[in-house]
Parts: sequence; C-alpha cells; structure tokens
Amino acid sequence: MKTYRAVTLGLPESGKTAYLSCAMSYLVRYDDKWQLQDANRDFLNMMNDTEDIMQSGAWPDKTRSNNKLEFKVDGNAVTVTDWMGEMFEALDDFEAYRDCSEEMKKQFRDSIQNATCLLIFIDGTTIQNYDTTKRIQRCLAGLQLMVEGFHKAGVESKKIAFIVTKCDELTGIAPYCDSTGAVSDDLLLQALQKNFWIFFRYIKNVESWLSHKVYSVSCLPVKEHRRTTLNYGLVATDAWSANDMKEQVAPIADVCFYSKEEIGEDIEWGYWVVEWGWLIGWCIGGGIGWCIGWCIGGVSGGVGGWGIGCLIGLLIGDNLRALRQFL
Repeated sequence: MKTYRAVTLGLPESGKTAYLSCAMSYLVRYDDKWQLQDANRDFLNMMNDTEDIMQSGAWPDKTRSNNKLEFKVDGNAVTVTDWMGEMFEALDDFEAYRDCSEEMKKQFRDSIQNATCLLIFIDGTTIQNYDTTKRIQRCLAGLQLMVEGFHKAGVESKKIAFIVTKCDELTGIAPYCDSTGAVSDDLLLQALQKNFWIFFRYIKNVESWLSHKVYSVSCLPVKEHRRTTLNYGLVATDAWSANDMKEQVAPIADVCFYSKEEIGEDIEWGYWVVEWGWLIGWCIGGGIGWCIGWCIGGVSGGVGGWGIGCLIGLLIGDNLRALRQFL
C-alpha cells in the first residue's frame, strides 16, 4: 500500500472550497474506488449539504481553518488537507504572519513538507488581473523558499497541480481557448508561465524532483445547469447534481495515480502488465497447467490442470496490480 498526501493552497475566494465540495461529492457518491476513512463532522455535513446548497443558487462556505480528509483508494491511503486561503496568502511573509498560532504555522509547514502533491488553486476569472497576479507572485515566492529548503533536506519528490477554477467563464475568450472556443490547458499553462515565470523557472531547474501539470475545472460544467444572478453572479440551477462533476475530478484523481504519459515510455510495458495482469496470468497459468496435467494424466488431467492453472494465474495476475505504486 502506498500513501499519498495532498495539500490544497490558494488565495481566499479562489474557488478552492467550492470545487473541493463539488468534486468530493461526486467521488464519494459515484466512484466506488474512493472509500472514506475516519469521517469528520465537517466533511459529512459538506457531503450532505453541497447538492442542496448548489441547487439553491448559493455556494459552499469557505474553509475556516483546515480540514483533513482521509480515503482508501484502490488499496492506497489518500489524505487531502484543505487549508484556508489565508494560509497560502501568509506565505508572502510566513515567519512574520501573526494571525495564527505557532502550532498552526508548524502544522501548515509540516503538511507541505510531507505532501506528495500540492494543489494550487487559481481563480480563472482573475488570471490576468494585475493585483491578483502580484498577490499570487508573492505567495509563490514564499512557497519556493519553503520547498527549496525541503529539497535540500532530501524530502521526497512532489507533484504540483495548478488548478484553474471557474473555467466555464473563460469559454471562447482568447488567449485561453483553442479554435473551437474550448478552454485549453496548454494555453492556460502558457499564461501561468508568463505571469509566474520565476516560480516556473525554479520548477524547471528541479523538474526531476518537482513535476507539474495544469488543469482547467468548473463547478458548473453543464451550460443548461447554470444561471446568472445579481447577488452571486453565475450560480447553479436546481437541475445541478454532483454527477455534473464527472469530467471535472481529474486533479483529485491524479493525486494518487500517474497517467500513462507520466509513467514514461521506458516502463510502459510494466504499466500494461499491471493493467492486464489478470488476463496475462490466466493465459500463462492455464497454458502451463494444461501441459503439466496432460503429461501426467492425459486429456482429463490436462483439463484439470488447466482449471487449476487458470485459478493460480488469475490470483498472481490480480496481485500484479499491487505493483502500480512502484510504476
């Protein structure tokens, strides 16, 4: 079993809590691989209330301090620690931050040090707003100083997911969309690299230790399930459901699984052995069992040997999936 630890970071009002509430509602309700462990009251309330809140035309409340969620996913342990936006903002001058206790500051620093994945949320509607960009630049500078120390100390490698929220409002807007008007993650990456070039230059210098990927997400991905109001702007209609988020959960799902592209060509064969281990085991085990059984007991022995060989092969093949964590 492998343990994955994700930490959420982002300015206040970046859309982090709303996205997590909606995405987690989908995963826990519709994806059988995600099994909640050690549930806490805040999370259970969030799961019970998110759909009602969204359908009413409002948004989930912001994170007040931090919320730690623990899951079992395909045999692996996954922890997601959601921090309030003020903690990310504090990275601008973390040592001088006076609005929280030293104990909380230590917990925040330790959670980043121990994380295998940092989820950095950026409000897509303010991606070119000068004031917001400068705030994020200062926060990323503080984060860079922190992770530089972790790298020098030999802390395990990390992934960074840049999650650009509210992308339903970027549809058709240059320079973020392709020729069809759809939001392009590659074009968003170019925009982030331009805005935060110092941080991306640092990532490039340590890319074997600190990899990154950009995601575009929306809590209102279905056009027919959103409307505009005077008080809240763009909100959900009463037809919204957690199932709307089916195609929006990749940033969370990728916390614990690497895609084939991330695995790399040099071990692609190992990926397929793991994915199709049950079939490989069935074929090889059945074939060997048939040969041994036929030699010992003729045709009837071959049939019996084939059955036993298939069973053993299936068990071995299924266990190959445990190798996923090493690939």
